Amino acid sequence: LDHCEVISLEKDRVLLSPDKDNDTIYVLMDGRLAVQFDRQRGGMRTYIDKGGWVGEMSVIDSMRPSATVMTDTESQLLAINASIWWELIERSHVAARNFLHALSLRLRQDNKLITEGMQKQLIFSEKAQTDSLTGLRNRHWLEEKLPEVLREQDVGYPPCSVVMMDIDHFKQFNDQYGHLAGDTVLQAFGEILRFHCHGNNVVGRYGGEEFLAILPGMGVGEAKALAEQIRKACHLYH
Repeated sequence: LDHCEVISLEKDRVLLSPDKDNDTIYVLMDGRLAVQFDRQRGGMRTYIDKGGWVGEMSVIDSMRPSATVMTDTESQLLAINASIWWELIERSHVAARNFLHALSLRLRQDNKLITEGMQKQLIFSEKAQTDSLTGLRNRHWLEEKLPEVLREQDVGYPPCSVVMMDIDHFKQFNDQYGHLAGDTVLQAFGEILRFHCHGNNVVGRYGGEEFLAILPGMGVGEAKALAEQIRKACHLYH
């Protein structure tokens, strides 16, 4: 280790980057490092405190770093060149064991970050495809799902019906009673649709007071009967 250099870096200095080769392992002696992953790994950011290290993965597989590492504060690091590192591993079983232990912890942490990132992406995706007022699918999701259902029809799947619905005189109701009352009507209609269109059926708010129901496996007669049930349910609700 006498051959290794101790370097001091100011805040926001890039230490590792996916754009550059790396042949050095950096041990953080003081300060803090920020690790920024790319979008394929969720675009997450994590931090490494005193005693941690970076650069070992690119030294092991002789590939460029998978993340950008920069100083989050003024930092002091021990820079261990790859040739010195491998010599240390060969000479010391203790160093090799400690290295494997630390690497295992790093991999577990990375897996945890990736899993958390994927869960957040699923939540964001779900919110992006859901109408915030009614909780039904929104127009964006419906426009993606409907072509998929129609493609299935082309390859011999059972029939599918699509029912378009709107609320009569909704604008007049909104003007007379206000938008909050109108929102209540939309939410109530959404609950009626959710109650009657279950199973594989999908309902969504297409926009304004317009709603759409996709009914896989349901013929025209059944779809008309279901639409009539919904109409009567609205009348009873009123």
